[in-house]
Amino acid sequence: MTERHAEMPDVNICLPVGFIEHLTATTSLDELLEVTATWLDSVVACDRSSLAILNEDEDSLELLAFGDKTIMPGQTSFGLNDSLVGKAFTRQRLINLENVSSDTSLVDLAMLWDLGIGSVLVAPLVSAGRAFGTINVGRYSGEPFSRLDELSLRSMASLLASYISVHRQIDSEQKAARVDHLTGLLNRRAILETLENAIADESDDPVSVLFLDLDGFKGINDAHGHATGDALLVEISRRLSHVLRDGDMIGRLGGDEFLAICKSGDAGEPAESIAKRLVRECSMPFSVGSTVITPHVSVGVTAPHSSTQTTKDLLAEADVAMYRAKSSADSIAFVDDVVRAETEMLAAIDRDLVAAIENDEMSFFYQAIESLNSAELLGAEALLRWEHAEYGLIPPPLVLERVEASGLIERFTQWSLDKIGREWSQLQASVPSFGTKAVSINLNPSQLGLAGYSQWHMQMLQTYGLRTIDIVVEIVESGSGDLNDAAEGTLRELGANGVILALDDFGASYNAISYFTRFPVHALKLDHSLIHQMIDNESVRKLVFGMAQISHELGLVVVAEGVERQAEIDLLLDMGIDHAQGRFLSPPMAVSEFTKAARRNEAYEFTLQLLGADYTPPGGRPKFKG
Repeated sequence: MTERHAEMPDVNICLPVGFIEHLTATTSLDELLEVTATWLDSVVACDRSSLAILNEDEDSLELLAFGDKTIMPGQTSFGLNDSLVGKAFTRQRLINLENVSSDTSLVDLAMLWDLGIGSVLVAPLVSAGRAFGTINVGRYSGEPFSRLDELSLRSMASLLASYISVHRQIDSEQKAARVDHLTGLLNRRAILETLENAIADESDDPVSVLFLDLDGFKGINDAHGHATGDALLVEISRRLSHVLRDGDMIGRLGGDEFLAICKSGDAGEPAESIAKRLVRECSMPFSVGSTVITPHVSVGVTAPHSSTQTTKDLLAEADVAMYRAKSSADSIAFVDDVVRAETEMLAAIDRDLVAAIENDEMSFFYQAIESLNSAELLGAEALLRWEHAEYGLIPPPLVLERVEASGLIERFTQWSLDKIGREWSQLQASVPSFGTKAVSINLNPSQLGLAGYSQWHMQMLQTYGLRTIDIVVEIVESGSGDLNDAAEGTLRELGANGVILALDDFGASYNAISYFTRFPVHALKLDHSLIHQMIDNESVRKLVFGMAQISHELGLVVVAEGVERQAEIDLLLDMGIDHAQGRFLSPPMAVSEFTKAARRNEAYEFTLQLLGADYTPPGGRPKFKG
């Protein structure tokens, strides 16, 4: 066996123009291989050929299909140290083997002998000084490859190396653009493109779409740290991939949300069965160090049911079903007519949000906050109202949810802040006694986390000539767990500027006791659910009393929300809670009605003053009512 090594020369042989033109037009590695295989005989006459590329682990060379002359098509890879191609690769030298022999330790040569190959020429693919493969040709006749053959294959290898390097870089960048960096699954863009293609391709098997959400993930992050949360997401991704079948696709939409696209043809596994296996697999305990977490997922399931349905439509349906699944016994919910109707309503809301904000179609109603002892009006709370043309009154929490989902949270917050500031300044101007009254506005953590909120708030006060104490900021307690550093910074900045802060809906979910030490909270608003239960529930009654005592010790004002009965007022007064609001005292009113009521109340107070302090009107003093 005669083996000749040749340094890669600097001389280039002129390659066929057609080959270069076709090579330039290639857009993928597969096209490049096809073009090279087609033109190879024009460069070096041979009976067999192959291309070997360094694998991702960089420990072997993988054999790629290379036209109908591919050497050893059944062999997939060769080691770097036990093959001829490995030697050419590691040494970055062209090897011209004139007599192939079976008496060799090189695996590929023994196989070539069995195939009847008599002579071999191997040229390394080198780009920027780094080898990443070889191009290999062989002849049955044993006719040795000439010096011209060496130079020709070397020129082809040099050109191929540049193009393959570019294509691999493009492939790598495209893959990176489609892969979620944490989990290795398809990212949001890629999985939605996959869904869009599945919908558009009518020849494909029917598909089912599964929208998955990891329940309580925010709490896991808060309790155990983001590193543990990331490890859990990676493990959930692994479990999801393990359950799904060949041909199914899974991607991470973002955060703790995943989307699976499953084939559901006649012979396919039903979507319900797949969903159950996903829930079961993902509910197995997971250990991170000494921490053991038992995760849980909720799954919304849908399938294309209309030729006009879009990816956005399907995703919206599956999202609604997923939220229904959270209250389902088996954590799975399917899209039905009810879900579709709800999805259509949400789509209509999203569609009309911008116009509602820009055209002032939304408004604020004002509900009085009063003293239970004296019936004195202490201020009011601004409550959002939107009467949708098709769906009627939209609940404020739903409006805020859709504002956030539609990316309109900044525009909505600026609009609402300006509207309340303008209306309250006008009310103060038209009702002199309101110069000392304050209005409360509700802000959720997303709004508090907006970068410009503190500046907007202070600018609004200056624009309308209001004091910092005229606009009270109520922190929505039910979402307080979502406060991030930006939101906390906003609260501290507002407090430092003299803005009154109140903790709203206290007792509706978990209680953020730490707020009292982290921020300058001035008031506590007891959620209506506690007020309604305390009449008949002794435990709740004791809880309310205890919270009132602690709050008073801390110097906080306590306001009872949702008062609806005289018995509630009597009990609140016995507990030392004097501030309250609710329909029993005064319903929410449009700003025009509230202004009229304020003027009547002001006239009534003036009349009482004229009659003297000892005068008590029949039936006691009326409450603030429209």
